[in-house]
Amino acid sequence: MAEDSPAVGSLKAKKGRKKGAKKWTDERVHHLLDCIQVKKPCGPIGWDQTLQLYHSVSNDTSREEPAIRKKYNDLLQVPKPTGDPMICPLVKRAKQIYYEINSAVSSSTLGNIEEEAGVSSDDGEEIQEAQTRSDGDGDAADVAVATAVQ
Repeated sequence: MAEDSPAVGSLKAKKGRKKGAKKWTDERVHHLLDCIQVKKPCGPIGWDQTLQLYHSVSNDTSREEPAIRKKYNDLLQVPKPTGDPMICPLVKRAKQIYYEINSAVSSSTLGNIEEEAGVSSDDGEEIQEAQTRSDGDGDAADVAVATAVQ
């Protein structure tokens, strides 16, 4: 039985870091945040572009896309400090970039909706109110229509 133990133990999956994995230094995290701020990734293609930029800026080609995405998400998951008002500058910057990305995505989404409706926010038009239009038969198939007022 003692001979079976090592064989069974060697079949287990190894846990932990990959051999040769490097620790994230503050300098490399700053490079990563610079790249994320420039590319503003919001999908797989954006993250691939961010990775390529990170590789060229930091000369750290050992990191893959899941690793940089995980590091960024780890920074975003750091809770707000309760007793000490000081927050790590890297965490603060990561959260600031997160809000920039969300605002860029939401404004581009709004722009797409306005284009489909034939409304341009550049002309100074505002969506003032929503009215409902019935299809005439009084059922629940009413359509909300946004009216634009100059």
